[in-house]
Amino acid sequence: MELLENRQNQDLYRLGQELQLEVDDILPIVEAAKLMDLIDLQQGDIYLKPIAFQFIEGNIDERKEIIRTQLMNHIRLVQQIFNLLQAKQNQRIPEELILDILQNHFSPNEAQRQLNTAIDWARYGELFSYDEPSVLVFISL
Repeated sequence: MELLENRQNQDLYRLGQELQLEVDDILPIVEAAKLMDLIDLQQGDIYLKPIAFQFIEGNIDERKEIIRTQLMNHIRLVQQIFNLLQAKQNQRIPEELILDILQNHFSPNEAQRQLNTAIDWARYGELFSYDEPSVLVFISL
């Protein structure tokens, strides 16, 4: 977001050139921001939404709150994992359960990639945690 703050209304290809990045390197970042409803894309140009400016200007706790809110409002996978965790008495679920659900719709590699992304985003927003040795996703209170 900070890289985009002074580069609003800029074409993605020009942005890539200016940042000396390939468009393929920028697209996942831009797509993530779009999924979280932080930006608009119109005819290849990026427009930051007011919430993106709040994110840029915020301290770390404010940024985490914004991401937490955007995830819960816009990212269905994070919502579903969070609801599964809330439904469990111990608020822990095995990674394998989520992967089994995702693999009904995606290849094993894509399912793993989506889960990893959801966990990374949710950990940043402090929605839930991940214990790698035990392969458990859980709510950290």
